[in-house]
Amino acid sequence: MQITASLVNELRQKTGVGMMQCKKALTETDGDMDKAVELLRKQGAAVAAKRADKAAKEGRIYLVETADKAAAFELSCETEPVSNNEDFVALANLAVKAVETQAISSVEDLKNAVVDGVKINDRLQDVLVKIQENIDFRKFGELKKAPNTVFGVYSHMKGKIGVITELAFEGSADEAALKAAA
Repeated sequence: MQITASLVNELRQKTGVGMMQCKKALTETDGDMDKAVELLRKQGAAVAAKRADKAAKEGRIYLVETADKAAAFELSCETEPVSNNEDFVALANLAVKAVETQAISSVEDLKNAVVDGVKINDRLQDVLVKIQENIDFRKFGELKKAPNTVFGVYSHMKGKIGVITELAFEGSADEAALKAAA
């Protein structure tokens, strides 16, 4: 099959990967778009394996509060600029949506979650291929909301530090004031 510029561009739009990588993936898969996407994801896993020994000391803590829980997860990367990259942020936002809407209790649950038809781990692999840096979900924690409690959720230093506090009260209370104090 002839690999046209429009086919390469279509794969690039789907994956965000560079034109040459897209052309190579399409050539290797005889123009099959689905196989090319899968090949690029496998390459992302290979990149992750190669870079696994690189220290991923940067990243962000993401805090999520819903009516029945408060949760935090860390999405780590090697360098500060990557934590501000739009693909990194989009991946984090997809993970936030999963935590808000699904029963997530571990990093593994988070990676296996599907949001808007997209598996978080598949999106992670796409970002790995595009950015070529060690990126991974490192930590996950959650507090279930108990009766007569409020959460305080606070992010500091552009997401480097995340804090969830829980205040309990007896009887009736001004929950908005307690939440502000928390």
